[in-house]
Amino acid sequence: MNRALLLAALLLIAVSGCRTNEREVMPDDALPMEACEYVEMVMASPVRITIYSSSKQRARKAARAAFDRMHQLERTLSDWIPESESNRLERNAPEFMTISTDLGDAIKLSRTLWNATDRAFDPTIGPLVELWRVTRKTGRMPHQDAIATARSKVDFNAVELREDEARIKSVGVELDFGGIGKGIALDEASRILDEYGLNRHLIDFDGEILAGDEPPGRSFWQVELTPEGVNEPLIMNVVRCSIATSGGLNQFFEIDGRRYSHVIDPSTGFGTNCTRQVTVLCESAAYADALATAGCVLDTIRFEEILRTRFQNASAVVLEQVETSTTVTRIGDPPVRVPVFP
Repeated sequence: MNRALLLAALLLIAVSGCRTNEREVMPDDALPMEACEYVEMVMASPVRITIYSSSKQRARKAARAAFDRMHQLERTLSDWIPESESNRLERNAPEFMTISTDLGDAIKLSRTLWNATDRAFDPTIGPLVELWRVTRKTGRMPHQDAIATARSKVDFNAVELREDEARIKSVGVELDFGGIGKGIALDEASRILDEYGLNRHLIDFDGEILAGDEPPGRSFWQVELTPEGVNEPLIMNVVRCSIATSGGLNQFFEIDGRRYSHVIDPSTGFGTNCTRQVTVLCESAAYADALATAGCVLDTIRFEEILRTRFQNASAVVLEQVETSTTVTRIGDPPVRVPVFP
């Protein structure tokens, strides 16, 4: 029998093209609106912005501003860009340096989520990520000593903030915002679109979704997750909600016949269970991003306890492959203004 694998299909209620007049005399909602769609690469991943607007000019200008803001955050948080601000902070260790508000906010938010997830989400996991990147390229398992050395450098306590300055106290500790960076960028892009008065929008960041107000003539945006082996699709009709999915059902690598998830467990140094996929819904894309990662590291019972006690406005769907079938665990109540949940 075939293995059950998760296949994500996003059914976004949007139509490309924008054919209305470029008038901005009246409020946007007071004029007929059609969907304008824009695509650009950010953080090496495609970002698709769909905006309902009565003005092509306004939509184009807003989308440009949103993309520019996302690129700005990329230059701050990326571990791939040599001169990114986070990389400069690492090279400056163990001395303090002046940092931007963006980097300071990212560190503060990450610390909040690090504590709240029992450190399952850890933005100092960089040394382990680098080690396993090499492993994926070479196909050779890293030596236990190399894993132990990388794990010893995973230490968020070494990151210290002081007003508009920060430092990494221990040389070798590396920041990796891969588990929250897309979410931060999504939240900021949505904020920019709202500032332009274009509240009816949806942003798809390579599978991570942020939905604004509902499209014209509808009461929601529809997102559908279709796991193989599940009889009925998981349908989420969302408004003002973010959706993030993480796990190893589709994203994994194999060494010596064993599969490892791309999500690294900071407590073990190894990839997490490849038979699990976690989808989180909440109002903040940054929270959804980090919680989906944490949900892959934590066992389902502990993850449910954390969501129910610390993140009451978040909910989740955990898909786990058991032999030839897929089990579905639903956690929490739908966040505000999510009218339908599987």
